[in-house]
Amino acid sequence: MGCVMCMMDAKRLVLSAVVLWAGIAAAGEGPAYPLKVGPTGRYLVDQRGAPVFINGDSPWSLAAQLSREDVDLYLRNRAALGVNSLIVTIPEGYYADGCRDEDGPNDHYGNRPFLTRGRFTTPNPAYFEHADWVIRRAGEFGMQVLISPMYTGYDSGKVDTDGWHKVILQDNSVADCRWYGRWIGARYRDFPNLIYVIGNDRDPGDLREKLDALAEGIRAKDPNHLMTYHARPGHSSADVWELGQTPWLTLNGTYTYGNVWTQSLQDYGRTPTTPFILFESRYENEGGDADKGTVLRVRRQAYQSVLGGSCGHHYGNGPVWHMNAAPGYPNGKAPWRPSLDDPGARTLLPNIKKLFESRAWYRLAPDRDRTLIVRGYDVGDGIPAACTDDGGTAIAYLPTECTVTVALSRVSGSEARAWWFNPRDGGASEIGRFPTQGEKEFHSPSAEDWVLVLDDASRNLPAPGTVRLGGD
Repeated sequence: MGCVMCMMDAKRLVLSAVVLWAGIAAAGEGPAYPLKVGPTGRYLVDQRGAPVFINGDSPWSLAAQLSREDVDLYLRNRAALGVNSLIVTIPEGYYADGCRDEDGPNDHYGNRPFLTRGRFTTPNPAYFEHADWVIRRAGEFGMQVLISPMYTGYDSGKVDTDGWHKVILQDNSVADCRWYGRWIGARYRDFPNLIYVIGNDRDPGDLREKLDALAEGIRAKDPNHLMTYHARPGHSSADVWELGQTPWLTLNGTYTYGNVWTQSLQDYGRTPTTPFILFESRYENEGGDADKGTVLRVRRQAYQSVLGGSCGHHYGNGPVWHMNAAPGYPNGKAPWRPSLDDPGARTLLPNIKKLFESRAWYRLAPDRDRTLIVRGYDVGDGIPAACTDDGGTAIAYLPTECTVTVALSRVSGSEARAWWFNPRDGGASEIGRFPTQGEKEFHSPSAEDWVLVLDDASRNLPAPGTVRLGGD
């Protein structure tokens, strides 16, 4: 009888998810998930074929650390800032207060993820039912969730890390990992707003066969959702799994605390052509003095990624990603609720989305050979710039006060209309109109960061950041 009831509950769960998402799609609220690769292989589109700019946050501990009331608080805040993508660990194995419980790791409600501790073949329905609620609730706000079903833990050179590495290595066979993958795929194949994330903070190494079995298990039951891999810092997914030879790797993810522009250009140039996102870079309020996640830095790395050819980015904040979970809190760290409104989030998240959605961002190609910004591009760690394939729009991000020389011939039409877009408040001011001949210098208005936007004047585009354009 118990098994029959479980089957009935599962059917109700799937039916409710289908009804919910049918209502959302009918109302035209947010993308029609699941996302898929667009026609050029450079960006993602929804089920209607509309390009979707990924504007993400990284609340890793959302499903384990928080109550449902706090999940709602978080989602409402991020929805107001234009967030449409979240990275979440399901199940969490370290960064939640319940992971310190004697029989942990537990979620906020005391549910442990596995009935036999550390055995992936014994998933606890109660734990995943709460996780399901979190995913569905995010969907009601138009957000997709990148779920990590087996967080391996940061590679510190030790077997016992802040993830499941030791447990996977010692307590779960290849067959166990494949079984768990099939279970995950079967459970979530009818949840539209998902992307799967394999690995996390670690190259495959001694887990390669087991992680591949996990991913293939998911794909066997759910071939319709995208999947990516989160490697160790400095490596993209495609550095550790071969594109075109790894069937489950359908989305590349950039991960670096170094020069995001440089690594983005590498990911853009890979074959076969594969869309990529900035999965992780320096989080606001994290890092040492030399590489602190300042407000300027989190803005700069996001623009470097998008202008480097990505289809979006994920922001992160030190207090927010773990929601003050032990053992990292307090240790001098700020509480997560007031940190939701830190300046990096307030200035980056709404404004970068407004800017790129007001232009044909999905047609941008990075200025790799410096034929757009021909001089002045070597300021700091480089001026990221891009131009649409038809010359309709060119965009450059200037991280500090400087002068750049632009080849106006890269803009189509007879006249270019130039704008300064303020990435701190989303405002825009027109510079003027100039013949699309020869070169012209542009000097940024102040010592702060600015975005230079050049449009084909004949297209009569509105001020940058003011109107969302449809795909074409």
